[in-house]
Amino acid sequence: MRVIQHLEGGIIEDIFVTEGSIVRAGDSLIQIALAISQVNHEEQQVSLDGLVLKRARLQAEAEGGAFTPPADEARRRPNVVRVERQTFDARASELASSLTVLRSQILQRELEIKEFEARRRALSTDLELASENFAILAELMAADLTPRVEHLEI
Repeated sequence: MRVIQHLEGGIIEDIFVTEGSIVRAGDSLIQIALAISQVNHEEQQVSLDGLVLKRARLQAEAEGGAFTPPADEARRRPNVVRVERQTFDARASELASSLTVLRSQILQRELEIKEFEARRRALSTDLELASENFAILAELMAADLTPRVEHLEI
């Protein structure tokens, strides 16, 4: 004995077997009302069309191209196309805005790097001059040409 379940739901129009009946593979067990099946088919087609249109949008986003919805689905679901196009445009605008901000941040960091490099060069030059000055003063002090106090002040 096996339990049989209808996974999609719907209205059973006719039952061809009774409990305990022996059936073979391929025997019809029940008949589901066609109107319900047609509605279910239409719901599935709407869902499938929506997914196909969403995939086309996501592919366009990923590839950086234009959103070109598939013709058949676009003809059947113009409202879904409109929503996907609005989503595509909004996300493209958001991406462009983010890129503008990031480019601005890169430019700012590049300017900061140039500023630090200029300061480093200036400090390096100052250090060289101070070292040279110190060496000259050390020679003068060693030769007793300047007083030690003056050397310490400098």
